[in-house]
Amino acid sequence: MNDREKLIKTYVEENEKISPPPEAKTGILLVNTGTPQHFTYCSIRSYLSQFLSDRRVIEIPLIIWWPILHFIILIIRPFIKGRQYKSIWNWEQDEAPLRTMSRNQASLLAKRFDQSQVEVEWAFRYGGPSIKSKIDALHKNGCNRLLLLPLFPQYSAVSSATVVDEAIRALLTQRHQMALRTIPEFYSEECYIAAIVSSIEYSISTERFSPEAIVFSYHGIPLDYQRKGDPYGLQCHQTTRFIQRKLKVNCEVITAFQSRFGNDEWLKPYTEDVVVRLARVVTTCENLKSQPKRLAIRALLTQRHQMALRTIPEFYSEECYIAAIVSSIEYSISTERFSPEAIVFSYHGIPLDYQRKGDPYGLQCHQTTRFIQRKLKVNCKVITAFQSRFGNDEWLKPYTEDVVVRLARSGVKRIAVVAPGFICDCLETIDELQTDAAKRFEENGGEQLLYVNCLNDSEDAIDVIEKIVRKHLHGFLLSV
Repeated sequence: MNDREKLIKTYVEENEKISPPPEAKTGILLVNTGTPQHFTYCSIRSYLSQFLSDRRVIEIPLIIWWPILHFIILIIRPFIKGRQYKSIWNWEQDEAPLRTMSRNQASLLAKRFDQSQVEVEWAFRYGGPSIKSKIDALHKNGCNRLLLLPLFPQYSAVSSATVVDEAIRALLTQRHQMALRTIPEFYSEECYIAAIVSSIEYSISTERFSPEAIVFSYHGIPLDYQRKGDPYGLQCHQTTRFIQRKLKVNCEVITAFQSRFGNDEWLKPYTEDVVVRLARVVTTCENLKSQPKRLAIRALLTQRHQMALRTIPEFYSEECYIAAIVSSIEYSISTERFSPEAIVFSYHGIPLDYQRKGDPYGLQCHQTTRFIQRKLKVNCKVITAFQSRFGNDEWLKPYTEDVVVRLARSGVKRIAVVAPGFICDCLETIDELQTDAAKRFEENGGEQLLYVNCLNDSEDAIDVIEKIVRKHLHGFLLSV
């Protein structure tokens, strides 16, 4: 064996001594908000200090918030929260119920996976065990991939985002960094909705209970966070709707928000207010928002033998309604042999102040557009706008007339305009959209504005009304 062969052999032998890397494992980390270690003053103070110092949770400028937190909240709140935690304490395990449940969830989930490939752990964003400690443990045990599940069905920067922030900070300390995948909000997942529905129906059936109303109570967030783009409130309302569609319980369903603190306005209605009002209400005008409902209830108040009243709620998310609008748009476009560059969905506006006071109208208009867009087989931009503004106050934006002019000036030549918020054509649609909007579009460089008629008295319109009416006749007629 010559020197060259010996050298090669040496290198080969040295290489063979090196152990192959361990088989890749995936770590699954379930994360919830957290809980104090104990209900003592110091334990709760430490937990609240960490929680309320998170800039994702509290966005008040630090120069204002720091003295409030340290000289008021962290002195007073631990006494109050201590009594509350003590009342729910798991004395057998000597821990808060959230800690017990979180550990059980991870343990039970782990049994459903091949533990040679998957390791399941749990952590808290605030308090212990920390996210970093559990990520480090998974990494040490050979996991080179991390699947992170924030256990919050609806996304918010104050819950889901801060969990991801903390996980990323933990990964920044690793030399051989784990691959990270975060699981997004799951409020619309069928399995989640089905589980909630099953839980409600089981509770009602075992208690032989017939509720007059079901209140879906979600943790609140400051209203200002929603204005800044946080989708949490919308996803909570959407969760309630998904559950309501599957629920085989005939009663009123209400979305409310709890756990508010401080003086700022939070998402409304507040759960405590809803519960009190439901207990106090007989049937007053204040409980029915819209004018038609007020007039109806006033009429009933004059009757000796009073008629039973059931109001049909908004139907913007009803599949039959969405399908009818989609059909109307596609029919108009095909018969006119028209290829729009954009479709403007124009809804009647309301003052912006009404939305700030809790009116869901604007949000439901945007959601209607999304529902239609998902079903629409037309490849173009879709825009939601609002019309019929009067007075000097600010209304929901963008305004339809501004949108039409700007599209024309930007070089868009062909647009379609739809008014899904109107069941029948009227002055606002014929005059403002079909005539004025078309004229403005052409005056500013556009070539053609196609107005899609409302459903009016078409067969689709009658089908929609029939389906909605039949759905709500249950309980009034023996057979529908």
